[in-house]
Amino acid sequence: MVTAYHQYIEAVEKVKNWSAMSSMSRDLRLRQSFIRAWHDYVKKRGPVARERAGQAKLLFIQRQHEWHRKVMVAWRDCAMGKHSRKVLTKAWRDRFSDCRAKLQQRADEWAKTTGGKVRAHGCNARCCCSVTPPSPQVARVTKAMVLQEMHVDAVRRTKKRMTMLCMKTPLSAWAELVVAPIRAKAAMAQQHYVHTLLRKCLNAWSEFYDDHMGAVKAKAQPRQRFQQRHNMNMVKAHARSLIMGKHLRAWWLYATRRAAAKRKFQGVADALVKRCLRAWHTRAAWQAKAKRLCLEQWIEHSRRLTSVPFRAWYLWSVEQKRQRMTQEVLLNAYSRRKRRMLLYSCFKSWAHRAIYGKIEGLHSRAELVQSLEDQKRHSAALEAALKSSRDTLKQAEEVRCCHAVCWPRE
Repeated sequence: MVTAYHQYIEAVEKVKNWSAMSSMSRDLRLRQSFIRAWHDYVKKRGPVARERAGQAKLLFIQRQHEWHRKVMVAWRDCAMGKHSRKVLTKAWRDRFSDCRAKLQQRADEWAKTTGGKVRAHGCNARCCCSVTPPSPQVARVTKAMVLQEMHVDAVRRTKKRMTMLCMKTPLSAWAELVVAPIRAKAAMAQQHYVHTLLRKCLNAWSEFYDDHMGAVKAKAQPRQRFQQRHNMNMVKAHARSLIMGKHLRAWWLYATRRAAAKRKFQGVADALVKRCLRAWHTRAAWQAKAKRLCLEQWIEHSRRLTSVPFRAWYLWSVEQKRQRMTQEVLLNAYSRRKRRMLLYSCFKSWAHRAIYGKIEGLHSRAELVQSLEDQKRHSAALEAALKSSRDTLKQAEEVRCCHAVCWPRE
């Protein structure tokens, strides 16, 4: 029994070792086949990768040349294009010449109709020409007149372009706010579709390669017969239920995605309509605001034209009233002070006379000296005025005598 048991153990160990060796050799062959297949793939892809790197380098050089060309073309347009300084200066000179020619033609026609009598130096009705009639001269066009005509021409051109600008601005806003997001989302969806399709193709190709191109091939096993231990009706019913469940789940997934796509499409359409209405509302509000602002500015301008003179007159009257009140305050204060000083001097004199019986010692020596000097100055002024009046009377007497001698009475 012991010997049989040992033989059984050895047989089991041999079987385990054989299965381990076979699994190890199978794994080794599988890895070798994978490495060999990868090496073949790399060898095949090597020239392709080098060619792709060369193409990428060539594409980079082409893109660099394109960018250089764009930069140089933009620089050329800035230096020599229609928005360059030379072109703009030439256009301005052409406009100046055209406007000058138009004004000269109008002036010549007007001179022909009026007989050629034109005030070439631009005088008005109060000039010397109103006294001395001007001679016939050729009509003259000044630079200020040409600049004014250019301004009128610019306003005319602006009004002419206003219709196209009013049509272009909403369309540009609609293209920027509505069309551009739709195109971006469409490009994103197309890119997602391409990536998904490539991923599916790559997965199918990998499955095919694993199934049919693998290095490890299973050995053909002999056919074996198995006994049927289950009811075939139950097996078929179970298979049918599984297949129906798979189909129903796939159909539910398809219907769900279809409904989600429909909801998203409806949402995109609703969002598009909302954006259009919002853009229209914004544009309408902007136009209403611009019109309201223009109307307010025009009303304010008219108010300024009518209210500024009255406001200036009102401010002048208020300033004059304030000055007059200030003068009245100063005059009243001065008159009150003089009255108060007079009363003070009167009462002071009265008190001094009531106490001392005289008013000679009322003032101090300095005050008396100051009053004496004032009297002297006043006397000198009176003497000068008297002397001047005597001289005036003497001259008048001489003139009267001369008049009497020259024109005696009859």
